[in-house]
Amino acid sequence: MLPPNDYLSMKDYELNRLPDVLARAEQHRLLVEAGLIRRPWLTCQVCRSLWRLGRLLVTAGQRLEHRYAPMVPSPA
Repeated sequence: MLPPNDYLSMKDYELNRLPDVLARAEQHRLLVEAGLIRRPWLTCQVCRSLWRLGRLLVTAGQRLEHRYAPMVPSPA
């Protein structure tokens, strides 16, 4: 028997495991589209909170940039 190497490992994955992974992914996609699988409530709340925090940080950064922007003298 040949010792396993990268080529044999890749071929084993492509021939034996990849079709199962693709089939499960397609099944999961169909269930999500049908509305049978939903994100857990807590995950949605965490994502929403992170989005709000990001928006708040961007707003605060823009205010700081505006407030502490270097003064450029007007051309005379």
